[in-house]
Amino acid sequence: MQQPQVTEKSQVNNQGRSMVRFLLSEGVMRSVALLLLGLALAGVSIAPAAGQAWLRVSDAEGHFRLDMPVPFDQPDPEISPDGVVTSVYAHAASDLTLRFEIIDLVRSVAPDAFGDAEHDPSRALAAAILVSRSDHRLGAVEGRAYVLRFEDGALVHQERLYRVGNRLYRVLAISTPEREDDPLIHRFLESLRLLN
Repeated sequence: MQQPQVTEKSQVNNQGRSMVRFLLSEGVMRSVALLLLGLALAGVSIAPAAGQAWLRVSDAEGHFRLDMPVPFDQPDPEISPDGVVTSVYAHAASDLTLRFEIIDLVRSVAPDAFGDAEHDPSRALAAAILVSRSDHRLGAVEGRAYVLRFEDGALVHQERLYRVGNRLYRVLAISTPEREDDPLIHRFLESLRLLN
């Protein structure tokens, strides 16, 4: 009986099968599947965009939803000595930083306080010049919008701040002046939804 000839096509198929066997044996496919399942269970969904991959993130309680460019970091929450808990989602590039912060304040802070130096970037950033400060609504939630420029002119700080009870939601973009009007920044700042 004559052996079938090995052609380029069958070599490619054999290499493909070998790669699939390798991936399955190494658990890579299993890890990818578990990662995607974990993201879905954590309330993260994939939201496509031209030129940039995005993930829609939300908390388990359904308080917020936000689009984050990929990759991004979510370090462990920080707890200050006075009990303030800050959770962060952050995306960084060489000329751009995007941050979403959820700040759970201690109960002793007045519910309508926005202007203290801890949360007002125009006072907290000594090397910055306030360009604009305005009221900003996000659905039924009142907030503030800030634009600052650092004194050396190298960076622009755009921020939106909303308060719901004892929780602050802070969305900010720090970029070079050339990227100040970048659609990526606009999408990020506009994507936050406070759901309840």
